[in-house]
Amino acid sequence: MIEYKEDINLLEEIKTIIEKSKKDVHLATIDVAAKKLGIGTRNLRKLTFEKDFPIIKIGVKKLIIMSQINDWLEKHRGEEFNL
Repeated sequence: MIEYKEDINLLEEIKTIIEKSKKDVHLATIDVAAKKLGIGTRNLRKLTFEKDFPIIKIGVKKLIIMSQINDWLEKHRGEEFNL
């Protein structure tokens, strides 16, 4: 029974961390985001032209909204992109 309570407490802590991280907006340049995602900058730059890709543009500079990347990837799981 004690292990069960510890598991529940751990799951609650994880849930809290995830919810907090969703509220934190972290922006990254294409170079930084590509390194974090493990893909090339050319392919990431092409992905930024997808209609719902999480970016903001400041002038001509595109910044990736890293706090939304996992949701975007999950939404497009299994899709094939012709980059």
